[in-house]
Amino acid sequence: MPIETECKIPVDDFAAIEARLQGLGAEPHGEFVQDDVFFDTQDHRLLQADQGLRLRSLWRHGGTEGAHEYVLTYKGARQPGQLKRREEIEVVVAGLEAMVEMMARLGFAVMLQLQKRRRHYRLQDCWVELDTVPLLGRFVEIEGPGQEEIGRVAGELGLDLSR
Repeated sequence: MPIETECKIPVDDFAAIEARLQGLGAEPHGEFVQDDVFFDTQDHRLLQADQGLRLRSLWRHGGTEGAHEYVLTYKGARQPGQLKRREEIEVVVAGLEAMVEMMARLGFAVMLQLQKRRRHYRLQDCWVELDTVPLLGRFVEIEGPGQEEIGRVAGELGLDLSR
């Protein structure tokens, strides 16, 4: 199964990061609004096993028609190491309401819902996401093939992986 490797770094402002991205020739891939619904059993079986189950609705920023994609994602337990590494299995689904109902029938309840605004860039072998999450703040997420590539991109953006 695929392993997701990423880091999430809290930041106060995106201006310096965006200037660096532009200077490094990062390729912009759009701005999105994501609505995330997280599921678990009533006894929190997934949380206790450090696993996650998320249904994401993804809209292009400014879109007024329905979500252009719904993705159900299973995330396995975090593996040891400085970066966040975990098994990730994703499936595109047809719609939100039917999937929420199916999850309920399987014993999973909605535990958390949140929305984030995400600007999406490609830099070298990595995806760089600039995320704004109400009440939680701003984050730079770097996802890539491994620690070396993510560390290099973080350094070029002036970010400290230990934050």
